[in-house]
Amino acid sequence: MKPIRYYLLLCFFIPLGLIAANEDTSYVSHFNKKYTLRLISFYRNFNFSISPISFVDSIRDNKIIYSPNMNYNMGGGGSYKNFMFQGFIRIPGAHKNETKHGKTIYLDMQAQMIQKKYGGYAYYKKYSGFYMAKPANIFSDWDNSKPHPLRGDMSIENIGGEAYFVFNNNKYSLSAVSKLTERQKKNAGTPLLMYDISYMKLKADSSLIPSNQNQYYTEMQGFHGGDFFVTNLLAGYSYFMVFKKYIYVTPFVFAGPGYISKKMYSYNGDIKTKEMMFRGSFRLRAGYNGNTILAGLIFDENIYLMPENELRLQSSTMTFTVFAGYRF
Repeated sequence: MKPIRYYLLLCFFIPLGLIAANEDTSYVSHFNKKYTLRLISFYRNFNFSISPISFVDSIRDNKIIYSPNMNYNMGGGGSYKNFMFQGFIRIPGAHKNETKHGKTIYLDMQAQMIQKKYGGYAYYKKYSGFYMAKPANIFSDWDNSKPHPLRGDMSIENIGGEAYFVFNNNKYSLSAVSKLTERQKKNAGTPLLMYDISYMKLKADSSLIPSNQNQYYTEMQGFHGGDFFVTNLLAGYSYFMVFKKYIYVTPFVFAGPGYISKKMYSYNGDIKTKEMMFRGSFRLRAGYNGNTILAGLIFDENIYLMPENELRLQSSTMTFTVFAGYRF
């Protein structure tokens, strides 16, 4: 797999040295004020699922879904010139009933660095404490009035980063849509290149597969954790739309190949594999970028599919963010 990894790195770094352009000031303007502060609220729907690989629909429908008890969250952030940092905390009373869905402890931190031609994004997330969503799909006699099966021992830790290269960087401002430290004055589109790298660790004290589902798994009976290293090289496109000078709407679409290294733990021993994968991502940014006041909406959806022998693992995240801030 080493030649593939070298190829991915070359595909990412070569354009940085080949493409250069001067900024077109009729498309992009800069603010004299260098600092921003923002208040952030977001809704995140995150789940991790396990399902058997089968050609029979009724077997594939036995999907085991684990979710953290965290939906609405509050946070804050700030930026100075090319750098931005954001952090989030748990809001008391903004989550589902803990008697029925358990309690999740989590930490979520993000940092960005954006230049004219390229940008970087790093993150760290950890969730401890999950519950089984849709237990009626797994237990035929399930009573929905009962508490969901709780997995306080289950945790997912995720650390990673993304690097972007903007091809049409003389007319398209990545800072105007991410940090809002610049303003896009005219509509403009650009091809993008994104290199993504992440590590995820899944841990549990006992099997994440209920005993009544063991018939669908042989090698992976007792699956209780794993280490997953993922890297992707994605081609993308974004179009920055400007309305009445201050309002913007900007979608992003990415797709491309990747590489995943997996080590999964079961009662039958550890299984290690390395293989190619495919990833797609859709993102949407919209908001108001005024002289002093800034506000916006952010939508992100990411899905990772990780098939292995007789089971399919899927990590899905949908995030909807609202923010308001002040420039000074």
